[in-house]
Amino acid sequence: MKSSLPALILALFVPLMSLAASADGYKVGDSFIGFSAPDQHGTTVAYKAGDAKFILFDTPGESGQSQHPQDPDWFANNHVFLVVSISGLSSIKRKIAHSRMKSKPFKLLIVDDTRVAQRFPTQNGKFTVLVLDKKGIITGIKYAAPGPELKEVVTGTKD
Repeated sequence: MKSSLPALILALFVPLMSLAASADGYKVGDSFIGFSAPDQHGTTVAYKAGDAKFILFDTPGESGQSQHPQDPDWFANNHVFLVVSISGLSSIKRKIAHSRMKSKPFKLLIVDDTRVAQRFPTQNGKFTVLVLDKKGIITGIKYAAPGPELKEVVTGTKD
């Protein structure tokens, strides 16, 4: 009986460790391939290598609003996937956010799961920008405030 106790502990411990490892946050060197989320119209979109150079992660404030570039082609022109987390909003604010996002003229992906949202590192009041290579590997993680700072991080140019 005593010899089976360590085996039982090991059998329980190993799956828990792999579950914890899968919940780790994104970091440089990680692959973004396979990330998927529904867009604002409910169509699931899965990231494939080369789909984007940047993943722009946004967590709207309590108002449920955030500031995105005004030009609807900005995301496509700059090879940016916009990912918006609404996982921290109340159910009423989630419904409001969904209706607002449906009207956006550009594609955005919606994260409604706290575990998925927690994989993205964040800084208060800033977008998280994951920089990707052509193979879908994260080569950098940056943070940028809306407006000129975000433009500079993505395009490399100042206003």
